[in-house]
Amino acid sequence: MKKSNKKAQLQISFGVMFSIIIIIATLAIAGYVIVKFLSTSEDVECKIFYSDLQKKIDEAWGSDGSAAYPFSKKTPGKTEKICFGFINQSLLDSKDKAVFDALNEYSNPNSKNNLFFYPINSCGESAFAFSLKHIKSDGFFCVPVSGGEANVKIAKGTFDALVKLSKT
Repeated sequence: MKKSNKKAQLQISFGVMFSIIIIIATLAIAGYVIVKFLSTSEDVECKIFYSDLQKKIDEAWGSDGSAAYPFSKKTPGKTEKICFGFINQSLLDSKDKAVFDALNEYSNPNSKNNLFFYPINSCGESAFAFSLKHIKSDGFFCVPVSGGEANVKIAKGTFDALVKLSKT
């Protein structure tokens, strides 16, 4: 038997190769955008929680009489606890010691942040600490997130200068 010297040729036009490259690039970019969009939603939820809480605090702070009511709001899915108070304050509940230590490790003790989302990656790649105005607390405390919501009590007496936050 004689061997044949036939070689198969595979020719792909430049247009087909260019189209394949464009399709792969489009799929890669779409995947990147979807991942970024999903991580941005956590950041937005943290900022909405902060903004809505600050609005309720401002309402209580600006009221002429006394005000006391619970505040309940949805939190990002990864959030286990929301903590209030300054890092340099004393801890009110020893159950929150591990959370306090973790937040203390990543926070500046001289910062004016007094609202913290735990774990620190619950807000995505964004900041996990915010600064609430017109509030006071007797110490550092955390509110557990249950059912995707956090509950905190907002109270202000008639002659109080600042709004007090506490566990409900």
